[in-house]
Amino acid sequence: MRSHVWMGIGLTAGVLLGLLAAALAEAAIRIRGRAARHRPVGTVFQNLLSMVAIPLVATALFAGLSKLGSCAPSAVW
Repeated sequence: MRSHVWMGIGLTAGVLLGLLAAALAEAAIRIRGRAARHRPVGTVFQNLLSMVAIPLVATALFAGLSKLGSCAPSAVW
């Protein structure tokens, strides 16, 4: 398929999913009262996620920088 067809399919899917999310948001507001008791579990999950993600990104950044090597131009005399 051509790329413009895939773009149209993606646009249509995005609009439909957006409308579905808007419809489900009203139901989520009613559920929010029951979900308040699970807040500590969510907080622990977010903290654990940041404990993993931040070092992983930093390591990838430093590894990429170390593979660059010396950026100084090599002078041939």
